[in-house]
Amino acid sequence: MTQLWRIHLLAGKEDTEEEKNMCIVSKRMAIGWPCQISQDNIQEYRKKFDLIAPKNKWLKKNGNYPDSLIYMLENVKIEDYVWTRDQEGKYRIGKIKDGPHFPTPSDEEKFFNWFGVYWNVYEWLECPDYEVPGKIINSLIKGRTLQTADSCLIEYSKYLYQKRLNDKENPNSDVTFYPSEDILTTLKNLLHYDDLEDLLGLWLQVDNSYVVFPSTNKQGTKDYEYMLKKRDGSCKAVIQCKTGNTGINASEFKKYIDKGYNVYLTTTFGSISNKPKDIIEINNQTSVQENSSAHIYDVSIKYLLDWAAKNKEILPDRIKYYLDIIGYKE
Repeated sequence: MTQLWRIHLLAGKEDTEEEKNMCIVSKRMAIGWPCQISQDNIQEYRKKFDLIAPKNKWLKKNGNYPDSLIYMLENVKIEDYVWTRDQEGKYRIGKIKDGPHFPTPSDEEKFFNWFGVYWNVYEWLECPDYEVPGKIINSLIKGRTLQTADSCLIEYSKYLYQKRLNDKENPNSDVTFYPSEDILTTLKNLLHYDDLEDLLGLWLQVDNSYVVFPSTNKQGTKDYEYMLKKRDGSCKAVIQCKTGNTGINASEFKKYIDKGYNVYLTTTFGSISNKPKDIIEINNQTSVQENSSAHIYDVSIKYLLDWAAKNKEILPDRIKYYLDIIGYKE
């Protein structure tokens, strides 16, 4: 079965940017201890690995992989897809062509001295930021060298790889995205948490007479994303957004409600716990958006996406792009 990965193309040495660039230019996915074996032989590589690597580095421990190299050797397969970032911070997607291979003296000297194992990829295709799913962006911020990416993104990644390949080789051709899940689920899986912040903030400004204080987005608090204020100065508001299955504890916002703030919460798949009895749920079945006796609002993601579909001209590029390729309509 085809899998989806993300990898940091670094070997842990000082000249990491050059190493990363070498992988992109040579169309390789490479990591690992440089054991400098004489031929393409996994047994010889493992023997030298055991000599130079820390004790028991090769072995699994309680079912986990202490080293990404072993994990790759046992799990990465031909035709798998992989995401990475290049030396300029640009996102790229590749498709495994063959491997694993072990650098030999016949390879370029730096490559032989820097890396332990590599897989050839067909292409490392550059993707603009707005095409990159939020879960991929998050996974490339930190974490282990190699890890699987969410399987729900495999069909989109296949589509995007083919689209980018066509743009390079046959610009006049067209590729259509066929989600493996329902449209709403697919769209929620593609969104980044920044997209939720943007959607909720745009809706509050356009339809609810708020203005945003941009500087509050830079504050260190984990309670809210940013602060807003009614244009007539009547009240302030804060928002909190969560993607994936992460939920929100409504009771954490009582201190803001006690100060007279309105609080707006939204999630993609997570739930909102400890809801007060007077919470207002904003969805497609209710038209009530303001209530003098309640100051906390649960705004459904479907409601926001339906609103977005009617206001595409003001949307950020990524949200508009996802709505368009999926064909999402109110």
